[in-house]
Amino acid sequence: MVLILLSVLRTGAQSVDHLPEREPFDPVAAGRASMAMASPDYPVTPGYRYQVSYLLGGATSRLTVTVQEDFSVNFGDWGILDARGMLFPEFRRTVENIIKTKFPDGFPSVIMLSPGLFPFRVGGEVTQNANLSGWGLSRLSEVLENRLTRFGSIRDVEIHDAQGNVRVFDLFQAKRSENSEDDPYLKAGDRIRVKRVEREITITGEVHRPGTYQLKDSDSIIEVIEFYGDGLTPLADKMNILIERPITSSSPLGESLYIKIQSAEDFPQVEIKHLDKIIVNSVLVDRAVVFFEGAINIRGESMSSVEDREITNRLRYSFNPGTKLSTAIIDLRESFTQVSDLTKAYIRRTTDGRTIHIPVDLESLLRSKDQDVELMHGDYIIIPFRQYFVIVAGAVKNPGKFPFVPDRTWRYYVNLAGGIDSDRNAGEAAEIASKDDVVRSKDEFIQLIISSG
Repeated sequence: MVLILLSVLRTGAQSVDHLPEREPFDPVAAGRASMAMASPDYPVTPGYRYQVSYLLGGATSRLTVTVQEDFSVNFGDWGILDARGMLFPEFRRTVENIIKTKFPDGFPSVIMLSPGLFPFRVGGEVTQNANLSGWGLSRLSEVLENRLTRFGSIRDVEIHDAQGNVRVFDLFQAKRSENSEDDPYLKAGDRIRVKRVEREITITGEVHRPGTYQLKDSDSIIEVIEFYGDGLTPLADKMNILIERPITSSSPLGESLYIKIQSAEDFPQVEIKHLDKIIVNSVLVDRAVVFFEGAINIRGESMSSVEDREITNRLRYSFNPGTKLSTAIIDLRESFTQVSDLTKAYIRRTTDGRTIHIPVDLESLLRSKDQDVELMHGDYIIIPFRQYFVIVAGAVKNPGKFPFVPDRTWRYYVNLAGGIDSDRNAGEAAEIASKDDVVRSKDEFIQLIISSG
């Protein structure tokens, strides 16, 4: 870097005061000054005050100078020094060499009296857009600490400098790798812009660094486990890694995915989405088991009729300690059908030789977790069959209530009632209405509970 002395030093042109009055002691400024002078990369910054001391005629002379907004330092009759881009060690050596040139026995020294403050601005995903002040050792991470919103990204923070240049910094990388280049010192006039996080995940269980992380666009399941989680522990169950996804485009209830890692070179091709939770289970965990029984479809067959109510299915569900009933319901949501009466479900639990029934409204549980229940090993969750009937009355031989079967017309149910009584109805006149007295056409299929007469 070229250092420019803008005017020539002239013999006898020194305009200095011998031992001027000392300024009041400021412990904060003194502490910052000590830190700045001990730092090898401390930049010369506008507003900073320095004291230059040297021997002249057997007495100590001192000169106090201030760095101006344009980085110029005015030494009076000695000239003006351009300190733009200089670090404090360079500045000190330059000034001391200038004095030694003129006064070889002057034993010059340069100390910082007080670091000045400079303005900068923060905006974007911060709790409040604000104009702030900093000093030469103010780092980006220190300024943003406790200022980000819940959705503030630390992976791509922008700094717009006073000259209009834009730089992007990754504060996570700075912290993880101790790379100070991604956590720069701020400068006068900087504008900091924090973006909104695009993808944030949580990884827990048997990894070396469990936690919540903000991902880069290119990050996959490999980076999540190997880089962010810092690899699997020896106790990790590679064949039982769960991804809980709270939001999907197809279902507001989310989904759960199980993946397997066959080897370090054979990671599954699964997309990691915003708010995913990756759970790496332990091989030491004895997974507990509960059973869902009743109106459960486990064979891929349709269970749309009450005629199937004699077929009671049982489904085994394994879970980790602490799992709530709502989690199991979400995992098994594809197993419930229109004849599953979720509002009248109950848990059959045996403790200390005593069996109790715990009523649970599973439909309400999916909307609110206030009444959620923690599963216990050996629980039976009973899902009753919903009872749908069609009532046939009037001029039929055997009026009554008959099980509802989808995709059937009125004739099907009239035949179940023994057929039309021709003595009372010779023209097959029939009235079909819903339970809300909504009249329906004879050409329509019967819809759930209706009456026919």
